[in-house]
Amino acid sequence: MKREVHLCIRMAAAMHLGTMDEAPLENVEGVRLLNATEERRADAFEGLLLLADKQTIDAARAWHESVWRLRDTVNGTRTVDQDTFMSLFRATGVARDDFHQAARQSLSVTTEFARSLAFHRTVADST
Repeated sequence: MKREVHLCIRMAAAMHLGTMDEAPLENVEGVRLLNATEERRADAFEGLLLLADKQTIDAARAWHESVWRLRDTVNGTRTVDQDTFMSLFRATGVARDDFHQAARQSLSVTTEFARSLAFHRTVADST
């Protein structure tokens, strides 16, 4: 999922949507890479379904859905402005943190989880 987000950020840079300093990636090449990355993600997800608990699987699915919404903005399915794109990007970061926290809990990792504060601060500030 993280690889797909990075590709979306690069494609957004080519569309003048993102605010991150990333090398632009043109749509045709970006869509090809996104499709290949999505195939790898789907294959890897089968292992997660086999081994993870319900909370972790639910969090993984929520992360996937947030990335798919982001992906729709760079593959031509959905047209958005820069603020909407950045809001969707921040939501993927929050969903990723939720997945990591659920996975850690499932694995009985007892150390404190360090959320990505930039994502959470910005999301909380924008609501």
